Amino acid sequence: MSTTLAGGHTSKRKVTPRTAIPEHVRANGKWPDFEKWHPGDVILVKSKNPDPISRVIEAVQTTGYGADHAKWTHVAIYLGDGLMLCEAQIDPPQRIFSVMVSHIWDYFTEHEILLRRSKWALDKEKGWAIATAAATRIGMAYDWQFIVKLAAERLVGGKDFLVTDQTRKISADRYVCSSLYSTAHAWVTRVTITDLTNGLCIPAFLAADQEHMRTIEFDWLEIG
Repeated sequence: MSTTLAGGHTSKRKVTPRTAIPEHVRANGKWPDFEKWHPGDVILVKSKNPDPISRVIEAVQTTGYGADHAKWTHVAIYLGDGLMLCEAQIDPPQRIFSVMVSHIWDYFTEHEILLRRSKWALDKEKGWAIATAAATRIGMAYDWQFIVKLAAERLVGGKDFLVTDQTRKISADRYVCSSLYSTAHAWVTRVTITDLTNGLCIPAFLAADQEHMRTIEFDWLEIG
């Protein structure tokens, strides 16, 4: 009997990754079955040991969304090669404040992940276009001011602030993880994915949205 995980199931089938992988990933013994993954898919992330920024994001999101959706605090876009992601990332100790390419295995051991796909990009051609649109923004700045503004609004505005229009906080030329996806998606499909209440696309909304987004189930395979 397989064990249900966030966004997937364990399987007794074995896989040999086609590339060198970190020791901690090999020791963990699990690797996704990428057969059902498409380029442009959204990977929602919940850290098992959240850093201060992740805790702030979760706290902000719980002011408008249920805990089962607010727990997802980061978004990355799958680039389709079984190896790489595009994401807007902030990591002050590493001096990272930008849109960047990262390894997909960064989220395999210390995180839960949820795979979702837009109903407007069910075919791989649209998915490739979304992944490419995100990748063209590599090197652009992370919108850390957006996070600061939302955190400050939570402290000042109270628990229901996400039920009001928050679009004034959005920057035109900087990105957070979820706005990178929503921008790439709108560029390709001409459909804007945002919460109609507050005008934002944040991780909790991408996890909760049933109109546009679909959850994709997949297996975790044993590393052979």
